[in-house]
Amino acid sequence: MNEANNICVGVGKTDITPPVGTELTGYGFYLNRNSRGIHLPLYSRVILLRGENEEVLIFSNDLLDINEQIIRRSRALIHSRLGISENRIIFTSTHTHSGPATSFLRGVADISKEYTSSLPAKFLEAAIEAHSNLKRASFGVGRKRISGISYNRALKGGPVDEELMVIYFEDLRGKPIATIFNFPCHPVTINVKTDAGYYISPDWPGCAMKIIDEKIGGISIFLQGACGDINPLMKHKAKGFEVAEEIGRVIATETISIVENLKLRERGQFGFGSSFVELPTQPMDYKYVAEELSRFLREYERKRDSLPNGILRFYAEWSEDILRRMKRGLEKRMRSKIYAVRIGENALSFLPGEVFVEIGLEIKRRSPFVNTMAIGYTDKCVGYIPAEWDFDLRGYASTMAPKVYDHPPYQKNVGRILVNECLELLDCLKSSEPQASEHY
Repeated sequence: MNEANNICVGVGKTDITPPVGTELTGYGFYLNRNSRGIHLPLYSRVILLRGENEEVLIFSNDLLDINEQIIRRSRALIHSRLGISENRIIFTSTHTHSGPATSFLRGVADISKEYTSSLPAKFLEAAIEAHSNLKRASFGVGRKRISGISYNRALKGGPVDEELMVIYFEDLRGKPIATIFNFPCHPVTINVKTDAGYYISPDWPGCAMKIIDEKIGGISIFLQGACGDINPLMKHKAKGFEVAEEIGRVIATETISIVENLKLRERGQFGFGSSFVELPTQPMDYKYVAEELSRFLREYERKRDSLPNGILRFYAEWSEDILRRMKRGLEKRMRSKIYAVRIGENALSFLPGEVFVEIGLEIKRRSPFVNTMAIGYTDKCVGYIPAEWDFDLRGYASTMAPKVYDHPPYQKNVGRILVNECLELLDCLKSSEPQASEHY
């Protein structure tokens, strides 16, 4: 059985804001959103957690997502410099839609190779800072329900997760080190039809972190939740940055309130686990492509004035690409990795892709830990992980998004598979020694 450990914590932060003029990703097809200025800088923030026999390095980046090549290069660089195992380095994204493209999304933005090639060195810089200021810490965990922020955009009256969860660390002299906070809501608060839509911005998570850093001290780290189908309620009122700043203020204020009322402890069981998960995809053939194109053309005849600009170009490019790839053979599954971190009787469950909220809720509900964060957008981008009802409705996430993310659509049970794999990993972490909690 695990014993309570001293936990050491170090944090780092580096600016990853791209040059003005860089095209911004998100919000629609072929928008040519070449940035005109900077609302707030983009950062890579990292926390190094170390117990007596285990350590893990967790990044939170103000990016939409991140591709596998960047992750591999970054891990190798950090390992060679600091000796941290590549398997103990986790990358997450806040999922801002006002940052540069760092992975392929069809029709959404071009990738700047000059920018992406600079990221591994930037991540190393933050990791070195975290490694250099590692110190023993006390910690506290709290949570609170925050209503009126979000809604389910894919299903009217559908589920939402209104829980804000916070893990706070300070050194043994009482100086703040880090505030981790988790809340599921898409960062899409900036009106892309206004001038603000052409500004680089971390959206509401960045606004919240700015306030928390100023009010509490140390470095705050936002870990995005399972928000694949969750949008901000005030999104449609946006005229500039005011909605991003308002949601950021609300989440920051509640986070600070939680921290102010925490009871801290100096020791806790600490552990890490990881496992590969196979996400099954649907078989695709020429009939499937023909049916998708026929369905789209019928819709185009009925709704051409209300469909996104560039939609004809999008479908032409998709059909050409998919037919070419079918000749070589399409993947039958997407392989990704899940992680779990234990801090006392609390857990962080790291999930790949844009996970629907009910998947995250089920993991939290069935987790063996007292408190569990469900964290999306981990490591390489694998697209949306929808709930089963989205397949029945032929929703955006189950039918259109795979064309954007450039993979075959998932099978209907993909969410159930992910839930079961994550719970198995959490159960293993709860019941066994940390070193035994890794599967390949």
